[in-house]
Amino acid sequence: MTWSGKLDEISLETILRGLVERRAAGRFSLRRGDIFANFQLANGRLIAMDIDGPEHTKLGNVLLLAGQIDEKQLKAALKRQKKSRMPIGSILSGQGVILKDTLTKYLHLLTTELLLEGLGWRDGQFQFSPGESGDDLTAMDSLDIMSILKERERQAQHLPTVSKWVPDSSVVYEKRGRLEEYFKSQRQLKPDAIDLDVEEKRSQIGKNERLVYSYVDGKSDVRTLSRKSSLTDFRTRVALANLLATKLVGRVKSEAEAVEPAKPTMTTSTATKGGDKKKKKEKEAKPTTKSGTGGALGAKAIIAQTIYFLLFGTLVLAASVSFSLTKKELLAERTLYGSEVRELLQHHQKRRIIESLNIFRLETMAYPTSLEKLRAADLLFGDDLDSPRWTNSQKYTADPEGQGYRLRE
Repeated sequence: MTWSGKLDEISLETILRGLVERRAAGRFSLRRGDIFANFQLANGRLIAMDIDGPEHTKLGNVLLLAGQIDEKQLKAALKRQKKSRMPIGSILSGQGVILKDTLTKYLHLLTTELLLEGLGWRDGQFQFSPGESGDDLTAMDSLDIMSILKERERQAQHLPTVSKWVPDSSVVYEKRGRLEEYFKSQRQLKPDAIDLDVEEKRSQIGKNERLVYSYVDGKSDVRTLSRKSSLTDFRTRVALANLLATKLVGRVKSEAEAVEPAKPTMTTSTATKGGDKKKKKEKEAKPTTKSGTGGALGAKAIIAQTIYFLLFGTLVLAASVSFSLTKKELLAERTLYGSEVRELLQHHQKRRIIESLNIFRLETMAYPTSLEKLRAADLLFGDDLDSPRWTNSQKYTADPEGQGYRLRE
């Protein structure tokens, strides 16, 4: 049965997880604004794609920007595409202009970037048509959808740090140092004794950083570097952040930034500065009284030392008591830990149940009358509903028409 709907009603993440769970085969489409993307699935994996949208999403322009083809080759391929209606990638690969492995690399890049962007959409439409062919799409090596979802989680975790280093995608970068010199300073080795493949494992400069570094030319921004290196926008930003942190690259100043600001007029008079210096000298030269202050400090030190020994003795006593915990206390502690684990499991189970409910609705156009039907539909397995007892009628209720539900913990 065809799935279709709006992304403000069901998230793209839930849809993608459902396609993986069902090991779906067919055509999946996404539309939002001027972006229209089509994907072919087999066994829950992406095997072909085509994106129609802004210039930076079109395969031909991406290959041109990356230096994989030239303008003459692109124009010839576009001319042939108008006559044959074949995908641009298939034309370029069939003519031997680009290798199949290189083509697949950029198809994976575009697919990953679009779906990562789509996971944040709160509007748009989707449709999945089981069994529909994708002969008009560009074929590629299969791409795992779950790897894209994991990448999204990784981005959410590291985005604040990366955005701090690389806040603007329009900034241009230039080289400020050499990799060999960097590794030499790290390990204090001679330049001719450096094995970059070995050294990168001991530092924050890895293969992605080396790849992006090789394309830094004082003219390329984040998007251009991403296309040239065939890394996603986020991975390019991570690499740049590490290169900036190690001072191997730097930002190229814009014309506005390059203009030196006028130095502010100094309003502080010489007399004031001299007065400040005099006060500072008087403060430093101020004698410390031994009779009053010294005696008070000595008494305080003795009191502090006494308190320290008393606290130390209390801690030793508490530690000795902790080793003699009764069996009842140990069981209570274990029960507390167990309750925290159960709470965590319950949270993840609830999320899994909600995703299954949404998939069930996509397939049947209504929510189930009971959660047991999710098991019958092979959306939940084993003891997914047993702990806690989600099958209890008080925990799940659906409205008579099946267009809404309530799930209580």
